[in-house]
Amino acid sequence: DVKRVLAMIDEQGFYLQIPPRPDEIMQELRNKNTLM
Repeated sequence: DVKRVLAMIDEQGFYLQIPPRPDEIMQELRNKNTLM
């Protein structure tokens, strides 16, 4: 769920200011997965 993803990102403190578009969310998640 997008809300769930936003909540996860919010927990990390990445996108507290403005929620990104779904495209940017997927990009960020891929970047996180790469870092992990």
